[in-house]
Amino acid sequence: METSKEENNDTINDVKTITTLVNPELKKHHHHHHHHHHHKPRVPGQRKDFHLKLYKTPKEIFEAIAIAGVAKSEVAWFRLIILGFLAGCFVGFGGTFAISIGGGCPGLLESNPGIVRLLFASCFTSGLFFIIITGGELFTGNTMYLTVAVLHRTHQVKWYNFIKSWIISYFANAAGTLFVSGILVYLTNLFDDEPWRSYVVAIGIRKVYALNWGQYFARAIGANWLVNIAIVMSIASEDIVSKIVGAFWPVLAFASIGFEHCIANMYFVPLAIWYDDGEINFATFLWKNLLPVTLGNIVGGAFFVGFAYWFVYLTESKPQFKKQFYHASSSIISALHHKNNEENKDKPKL
Repeated sequence: METSKEENNDTINDVKTITTLVNPELKKHHHHHHHHHHHKPRVPGQRKDFHLKLYKTPKEIFEAIAIAGVAKSEVAWFRLIILGFLAGCFVGFGGTFAISIGGGCPGLLESNPGIVRLLFASCFTSGLFFIIITGGELFTGNTMYLTVAVLHRTHQVKWYNFIKSWIISYFANAAGTLFVSGILVYLTNLFDDEPWRSYVVAIGIRKVYALNWGQYFARAIGANWLVNIAIVMSIASEDIVSKIVGAFWPVLAFASIGFEHCIANMYFVPLAIWYDDGEINFATFLWKNLLPVTLGNIVGGAFFVGFAYWFVYLTESKPQFKKQFYHASSSIISALHHKNNEENKDKPKL
């Protein structure tokens, strides 16, 4: 099939548009083809005209996250439920894969538990890849997305959409994890045999009784901090292989370390409850683990990633914010200064 000349021109124009988007400097060259010899020589390390940038700079990543967060806030509730359910299922798939491999190495667990952690965690990472590539709605990721959107594009995010996104994705994720653990795993007798059965139960007991409330809370900060760094690394990349490689390491780290992720726990603990003979129950799980872990995950995603990078990269484009911030900080400093002067007035000079 021959392409017409016009179609070819369209393609060439598209390529030009793409390249100028990637490198705005190029626009100048398109208009001045005959002035090429006047150009300043390229500084070593400076980008060539034809260089295609296959990654985002840190600032570009968070601008992209703000835009994506606005879009996420506007997703219709029924789509949010479906995407949230599927994301929960994918976490369940990652968890099932992890137990199948990690839980099948009892000898290794005795002698080299670190290797089992690594095997378990590397299988578990697959769940996040599926969510990222298919565009799922993961509650723990939304803690970051929506926070950056609300801070950076405040007028575009309605407060009830912000709440809708967090609440619906949370419960839809739970439905997905329970679907996989209950119907695809427990009812199909996947882990009925040893060594898997006792491995599953051990995970559940460790996630409910091993630590106190504050410890689960703190471990949860670490988990969602790393999960969102995985999402950030993925957004930074412009091709699928790099997205997966970028997301792999932070999830590998958090799952190997033993940090607590509320959506993962919605898969692992109910499974342990069903396989166990009554040592753990849902009420204990909800109060002793899921509540502190959910709150810690919110702090990790919304504050340590969302707020922190919004503040570092996106506030400089808001002069009015800068002014308010400097005004606030300088008035605090002058107030403290004044207070010190008042206190020191009565003290005799040394």
